[in-house]
Amino acid sequence: MGTPILVNARSSVLVEHAKRSNGGLWYADRDEFVEALKLLVGDEPLRRALGRNGREYVRRGYRWDVVLGKYERLFAKIRNAR
Repeated sequence: MGTPILVNARSSVLVEHAKRSNGGLWYADRDEFVEALKLLVGDEPLRRALGRNGREYVRRGYRWDVVLGKYERLFAKIRNAR
């Protein structure tokens, strides 16, 4: 969607996606949440860049054709391992 993410640091999965995508920020407590939100609201170039990065990350790794291709390769490996 082109919107940067702001995720709770207690979720290692969400933080990992934020890092891998360079598509957002994470916070550990209320004060960090407030500061990160202020940063995103106040810095349009940053907001746009993070949003673009996140959109590209999803496009590269999570489109249906990409996901189905990953499953097809996995199933082929399983078949060949017999």
